[in-house]
Amino acid sequence: MILHSLTLDGVGPYADRQTLEFASNERRPVTLVGGLNGSGKTTLIRSLFQALYGPRALGELGNYRSYGSFLADTINHERTEATLELTLVLPGLRDGDPITVRRSWAEKARADRLDVFVGDAYDEELSESWDETIEQIAPLGVARLFFFDGERIEALADLGSAADSLRTAVGSLLGLDLVSQLQTDLVAVQRRVLRENKTASSDVLDKRQAELDAAETYLAEAKAEALTAERDFEQAEEELQQAVTASRAAGGDLVAERSGLEAQAEESSDEEGLAWQQLRDLAADPFAPLGLVPSLLEDLSETAEREQRKALGKDILAVLAERDEWLLAEAERLGLGDASALGEALVADRNSRKGEGDLPPFSPLSSVEAIEAVRGERLTDWRVQSLRAIDSLDEALRKTDELDRRVSKIPHDESVGKLLEEVETRRAKVEKLREQLQGARQHFAVAERKVEAAQSRRDAEIARLSEAEDSGERRQRVTQHAERAKETLGRLSTRIAERHVDRISSYTLQSLEQLLRKDRLIQGVEIDPKTFAVTLHGAHGALHPSALSAGERQLTALSLLWALARAAGRPLPVVIDTPLGRLDASHRQHVVKRYLPAASHQVVVLSTDTEIDAGLHDLLRPSIGVEQCLVTDAEGRTEIDDGYLEVAAA
Repeated sequence: MILHSLTLDGVGPYADRQTLEFASNERRPVTLVGGLNGSGKTTLIRSLFQALYGPRALGELGNYRSYGSFLADTINHERTEATLELTLVLPGLRDGDPITVRRSWAEKARADRLDVFVGDAYDEELSESWDETIEQIAPLGVARLFFFDGERIEALADLGSAADSLRTAVGSLLGLDLVSQLQTDLVAVQRRVLRENKTASSDVLDKRQAELDAAETYLAEAKAEALTAERDFEQAEEELQQAVTASRAAGGDLVAERSGLEAQAEESSDEEGLAWQQLRDLAADPFAPLGLVPSLLEDLSETAEREQRKALGKDILAVLAERDEWLLAEAERLGLGDASALGEALVADRNSRKGEGDLPPFSPLSSVEAIEAVRGERLTDWRVQSLRAIDSLDEALRKTDELDRRVSKIPHDESVGKLLEEVETRRAKVEKLREQLQGARQHFAVAERKVEAAQSRRDAEIARLSEAEDSGERRQRVTQHAERAKETLGRLSTRIAERHVDRISSYTLQSLEQLLRKDRLIQGVEIDPKTFAVTLHGAHGALHPSALSAGERQLTALSLLWALARAAGRPLPVVIDTPLGRLDASHRQHVVKRYLPAASHQVVVLSTDTEIDAGLHDLLRPSIGVEQCLVTDAEGRTEIDDGYLEVAAA
């Protein structure tokens, strides 16, 4: 089976005609559909069941007593009629041409209209025989192993009570439900034959049958009660989520943070004050003005150096003058003749060495060392401290502004008080309904045991009557043969289960080895062919379910579904709604990388932004063939757009 498209018009939140396209490239088999809670993901998976199986899939369509009530509840509140179209290819049927299954219905309709088209042409024969055709290709019981949501995973994750779910799944997979129906029909044959002889004993059988009928009625009521409780619980959870979303949108989840943020803002304001004080202290430093005129200070240093050189030149000239006087005196004493020419030469030499010595000083004589100390150490330290103080002030101002902005966005308690009260009221309702649901399930379990006990007493009476009745050779022969046939069917059912559960166990173990983070945590999987109880084995023997985390139990359930789908051997698409539940980051990566791309030739994943987030989206991208998202407006209308959720894919 290859899905091409699903079109919804007036169905659930899809007020207008919307079409979901499916990926059909086996190299990129994943169709990723993103949608927030309440946007219509559950409607999509239910629409697949409805389009394919109609009223026979009532158990997969929600908690409804009749198909008519489901149809009435499914029509969008703005519409008076609805249409559902599924286009697919069934290899081997109608030469592989696209087949469109259309179901349409109006308000107060008890059934929908089914029309099947091959290409664009109406196919009367296929329309009339669709139920039989699809049951041969993709039996409803097998489809449940391929189209599932987080609730089915959670049901199997409770290994202590998973036997019933597994028995149903394996029964559908192996055709054991047909064997069970034959056993029931044989019991009816036995009763009919035995009642031909109106004896007191048959009155006992009638009584036992009446007890069984009453028990089955009680069971039906308990089941209806459990379904209603489950529906009320799901609705309450959805209303709680809507209330939480509204509260968060109004800033309700930030109200509790107000005092903490205000304390942080006050602390940041104190830091800002300290930074300002440090800057004021630095501005009051006697050397601070010099830091504002670095070029003038550099000129002063150069001038001081020149003055120092000038002073040194004067000292040198004075020494030279004394030397010249001594030379002239020595020349005269030694009688070297007229020394006036030598004296003029010496004077000219001294004058040439004066340079700028005669210029007036720019400033009083300064200490070059003192000026350089101010420039090189004192002012450098001042600048570093000033820059640090400015950075501290900028950080304090930024932090204060950010905290003030966050505080300003937090509404006052009274503005969101009603929303917060609504959240608490919804949460209390959810907890109350959770308890009621648990009670209803326990009630259902008790009713099941009553049916089993009544059925056992009825069967025992039938067996007793078969042995006690000597007269009526035909009656005795029929009842004995029926009893033998029942026993044979029972053995057949057990043999069939024994033959296949080992393969299913092996597939389950292979799947677990791919999905679990802990290597060799589970080294064996055993499924009892009679009770269908699942036992996991570790390195030191059987593992109690409590030894596994919630995520590991969920992966075990997902592995069971994967194994059952593989054992079915039918090329059906896998459609999975919110598969990542309680998994941690590592296990989510394993599911996204190892399970989703390999689950089938077509895999449709319905996810929220908190499940397939940006990181997992990148991990899954090489396997994604089509990305679409469900966008819901303020009026509750949902549209199907191209691309995944912006929050996750950003």
